[in-house]
Amino acid sequence: MDDSWDCHVHCFDPAKFPLKHNRSYTPYPAALDTLVNNVKSRNLIITQATVEDGVAGIQEVLERARASPEFRIVRGTVMANHIEDFDIHETQRLHDVGIRCVRIHGAYGGAGSNLAWITERFRLAAMSIGVKQYGWYISAQLPLQTWASLGPCISDLKDVTVIVDHNASAQPSDFGHPAFTEFLQLLGAQNMVIKVGALHRRSMGNIDAMRQIVGAFIATAPDRVVFGSDWPHVNASKGGQTPTPHLQGVDTAEELRMMRAWMSEEQWDRVMRSNANRLFAK
Repeated sequence: MDDSWDCHVHCFDPAKFPLKHNRSYTPYPAALDTLVNNVKSRNLIITQATVEDGVAGIQEVLERARASPEFRIVRGTVMANHIEDFDIHETQRLHDVGIRCVRIHGAYGGAGSNLAWITERFRLAAMSIGVKQYGWYISAQLPLQTWASLGPCISDLKDVTVIVDHNASAQPSDFGHPAFTEFLQLLGAQNMVIKVGALHRRSMGNIDAMRQIVGAFIATAPDRVVFGSDWPHVNASKGGQTPTPHLQGVDTAEELRMMRAWMSEEQWDRVMRSNANRLFAK
């Protein structure tokens, strides 16, 4: 372990905390003890996935991780589905275990292309007690074109920090595309943070092809780029109710070695440590 941050990992314990009945995929279990052996960072953000049902699971795993000597700082992200319904007491409980962000997910089922739906989800999340009174962030996984179209919505959020998950869903072929250019303009002008990592999902078999994409993020917002491994690398492509093994052959250590070669020492320290410290250590 080291003092770096991994800003996007998941844990699943479906035997104890059953998944949603209407889930879009069914991952294998991914226990906290297994995470300890697979993630080298001492600082984590454990992110609730769309398939998780309720907050009991994320709450328990955060409590256990924060009590573990293996970790230094542990924060959490909770799905925004019903966050506007949480009262002050429930919000305080979540804050106490480390929740600092609510998450909107529009990558599955086509909802991510529905700009009106996404805009409404941002509006409701921004009205929640967690965001308004506790200063939580709003994160989202959305298609690149949707991000490029969200300028007016994000401007209306004013002082709310928005976190862009999974490289803004950008692929190597998006470099120079109008949607990518528009997204960079939004990233540069707004109070936004972007998570880079799990590059194999955007460029299978050729991580180096993502070099220009990652470089553009860093050039645009050098103090607002953080790393997230996406452990345990779920395979959401199968869908359905049958448990699906996590992706095999994912080499996060090699991905980090390649990313390190793309950056100066100062850029690397920002992406892996100081940016996340500033955003999440409080």
